[in-house]
Amino acid sequence: MSGYSLTGLCCSILYTKRKFVFLPILGIFISIVGFFYTTLVIWQEFYFNYDFTFKTLIILIILVISIAHSCLLLLINSQKILVAIILWTTIFFITIVAILLIILTVYWFEGFDEFYFRVLGSFAILDVLGTIVAPILNKFYSKDDESVRNLK
Repeated sequence: MSGYSLTGLCCSILYTKRKFVFLPILGIFISIVGFFYTTLVIWQEFYFNYDFTFKTLIILIILVISIAHSCLLLLINSQKILVAIILWTTIFFITIVAILLIILTVYWFEGFDEFYFRVLGSFAILDVLGTIVAPILNKFYSKDDESVRNLK
């Protein structure tokens, strides 16, 4: 339950910067819907059948985490082309991982071979790598720009 609050908070930070406004609004909306849906499921007020209820719950979690992750990465503000390429490529990988996980959830892990999981794992690794590299490069370039300004 607190996860929805944290993801909503991550999205609200980008919203306050007035950057890519649609994405944080979507993330906050899904966080609110997910919070209430999870509350209703826990208190058994809203329960269709096992598959539908828990697939929906897992899909909401995947969506809200992916959007919050993207919102936090979009806080990086760099004029360097390399940072922008890595940033947008990472957001692409986040999207691919989310789609693959949602497909896996919809079909309830049935009928998927080892190749699917290897592809999912590869994109997840690239997602994590981009998440680590983009802020580091942004910091590196900002220090580099700062040292050039100090020389002038």
